[in-house]
Amino acid sequence: MRRYTLSSLINRLAEFEEHIAAVMDARGEPQLADKARENARELMDIKDFIIIEMTLEPINTIDPLEELDKDVDPEAVRRRVYRVIARDVEHVSGELADLLRRLSS
Repeated sequence: MRRYTLSSLINRLAEFEEHIAAVMDARGEPQLADKARENARELMDIKDFIIIEMTLEPINTIDPLEELDKDVDPEAVRRRVYRVIARDVEHVSGELADLLRRLSS
């Protein structure tokens, strides 16, 4: 578990998506890489939209990049990580939780 502010967690999730994109590019899966890059853009867009929801309450959740290193299927890792983090951020940002649930499907 790591401790995040809402802003730092969104930044970390965008990094996670960029890492998935690099893995997919290396595997010769350009469509999945493009999907990951689009997810990163959506995360950064929502950050700008929900910044006023930020509170001083920390968010304790998993580190998405550490989870990616444990599994060989980035798509499966994305689904699992986003379900966990959506649950952990619900009390701080319903908007981010909704986006993560959508991206996990």
